[in-house]
Amino acid sequence: MGDIQFLTIPDNWIWWLEQPFLESEILVSIKDLEKDKAPGPDGFPVAPFLTFWETFRPNFLKFFDEFFHRGILYKAMNVTFIALVPKKEGAEELKDFRPISLINSTYKILAKAGLLFGFKSNPRGPVVSYLQYTDDTLVLLDAGPNEIEDLRIFLKCFEYATGFRVNMEKSTMIGVALTQAETRALILEWECKVDNLPTSYLGMPLGLGKPKKRQWSHIIDKVDRRLAGWKGRYLSFAGRNTHIKATLANALVYNMSLFHMPVSVASRLEELMRKFLWSGEADSKKFHLIAWDKVCQPKHLGGLGIRLLRKQNSALLGKWWW
Repeated sequence: MGDIQFLTIPDNWIWWLEQPFLESEILVSIKDLEKDKAPGPDGFPVAPFLTFWETFRPNFLKFFDEFFHRGILYKAMNVTFIALVPKKEGAEELKDFRPISLINSTYKILAKAGLLFGFKSNPRGPVVSYLQYTDDTLVLLDAGPNEIEDLRIFLKCFEYATGFRVNMEKSTMIGVALTQAETRALILEWECKVDNLPTSYLGMPLGLGKPKKRQWSHIIDKVDRRLAGWKGRYLSFAGRNTHIKATLANALVYNMSLFHMPVSVASRLEELMRKFLWSGEADSKKFHLIAWDKVCQPKHLGGLGIRLLRKQNSALLGKWWW
């Protein structure tokens, strides 16, 4: 193996990796954690560490310094309790419980201490520094040169350690409240694509605030295409009812489970569905024999079981409270 050239970490990066924990990093980690979460085996939530920092400070600094220099984490420090929280009254089977992990607060602070601080979606929400979905990884960080450089070093270290190279041709840097020129200035050495909000990810609109009406236009167009006149003309009334429920309504579930649908969008979609049901064509003006709210009643109440979009949207969004 003497002729094989291995990639090595540059000396200036080695210096950066070997720097001890700073008190400011430890404090940021404590502040970013939920203060009133259930305590782990050590019996401490996070809140007392922040409130009485001057009391805990010497022991914390000693603990982090010892971990940095010796690289040893005592076994008791990484102990985790698994608690089963019942989802309903009279819970008996395992599926009736929700498992939660109770981890030592000191270990959580140690794991949190780092250089990518992420962001908060609201002042009371958790700090998010990355999200992973299938084979995609989304890294969220401040648009500053220091954090951008830290991320670049992290990714390079990952490449050196694993042999896997990040494909920059498939990577995109999205600036929030930045112009494309400002975003490009931060990633001169990245050779990746640049985008800005609003944009889309996996077919979903991404933007600042709630999606506007124009960001639902592609959904309206998709429903309109699926209600092409030739389809309705060759279907019976029962077939058109089945087509609306099985094809159209389900096509909207993904979007409605994540975003609040504007009233005007729901009204337009239901207008297309009404016209298709009664005439077989989305642009027809044929007389409707029964009011739409009665058509959308459950079958046992005399309706066809078609769901009102605004109510379905509210029900799907309600799962986030659970």
